[in-house]
Amino acid sequence: MPCSLKLRAKRVSFKPLDGDSLLRCAFMKAIFLQRHGGNDVIEYGELRDPEPGAGEVLVRIEAAAFNRLDIFVRDGIPGVPVSFPHVPGADGSGRVAALGAGVSRVKVGDRVVIQPGLSCGSCELCRAGEQSLCVRFGILGEHASGTFAELVAVPAANVFPAPESLSAEQAAAFSLDALTAWRMLVTRAALRPGESVLIHGAGGGVSTFALQIARLCGASPVYVTSRSPEKRKRAQELGADATLDAGGDVGKRVRELTRKRGVDVVVDSVGAATWRASLVCAAKGGRIVTCGATSGPNPEEEIRHIFWKQLSILGSTMGNDAEYSALLAAVAAGRVVPVVDEVLPLAEARRGYERMESGEGYGKRWREPPHNGSLQRRRAATSLNSSLVAADASRARQNSLEDWSSAASEASPLQRQFMRTAGRRPGARA
Repeated sequence: MPCSLKLRAKRVSFKPLDGDSLLRCAFMKAIFLQRHGGNDVIEYGELRDPEPGAGEVLVRIEAAAFNRLDIFVRDGIPGVPVSFPHVPGADGSGRVAALGAGVSRVKVGDRVVIQPGLSCGSCELCRAGEQSLCVRFGILGEHASGTFAELVAVPAANVFPAPESLSAEQAAAFSLDALTAWRMLVTRAALRPGESVLIHGAGGGVSTFALQIARLCGASPVYVTSRSPEKRKRAQELGADATLDAGGDVGKRVRELTRKRGVDVVVDSVGAATWRASLVCAAKGGRIVTCGATSGPNPEEEIRHIFWKQLSILGSTMGNDAEYSALLAAVAAGRVVPVVDEVLPLAEARRGYERMESGEGYGKRWREPPHNGSLQRRRAATSLNSSLVAADASRARQNSLEDWSSAASEASPLQRQFMRTAGRRPGARA
């Protein structure tokens, strides 16, 4: 989950050989790749500042967060060509530094978060409001250079006001994973109050947010798996009713806990290692929703479970702008809380990759650019833990009902209906 880094931009001026007018070139600090491979291909240095094109904004990054996607991009994703040098990073928060032609929805100096899903805005699916189904859909940091730099140019449609209650690190720590979890549970699985949920992989970004969103929807009971006793403990602190050892027979244990019924919804972002258990754990008429395959894309299948139990297998990728707006309202109200595992300076990004691959962290690891002058303070803040985040959430909850109501007034009728239900029953139990 997220890590952040701080950067200080370095401005370089040089004089042309012909002695004509001084040509000014600006450079930024960044993490970038010149080729695919292991951690040895991760470089820290200077790249030319990006310039916002028509319809784009330039964002000065204050914090950026790691995702599992960054490892896949480093390794190279089959079928996804990358232009080098390539800057990874999907999640980020910062302030608008410059506007491209035709941009009016934000102004220079606005504090923003970045929605990392890139869409064309003109195909039939985009016009229908389903940006994550766009025929040209991509993700910042994967299909285009991303947030592991001091500056990034993104479409104006991809920046949203940052919740005032969040620090730069928290604001950068939720977009990719939380939006993915939101669409999985709220839209694709259509989770209802009182339904039971199993979430594989406590400590991962999607699973951490899925646990909170399941509670927000009123799900009960909610089960979470992990091989790590510490991660199971943290999951219970975040609201899990029971945690299961992923190294054991998860299917058998869930059937014992549910008296052979199974769960209504299974959240599986792991893939090959958990897929068979997901089929066993799902109740008759249940839904399995998947967004990834971190352990491999070709699991052992048992098709008889699917047709005999009449299961629905649901794919899900990222989310649309309406879903992101609803998620932002939940985050601003303190009902979905970013969990920060560690804070790093940008120059130490390689350590963030190593920690993510180790599977030891819980929550997001952050990269912080040094341009805000607080590098030493942020280094002292490593291992920022969930108790601090929980304190922020507690303060935010004091006005959460008013915040939720205000956000709902701007949502669609369908979204308002959901938000009213969730607002009445945060973390409700059947």
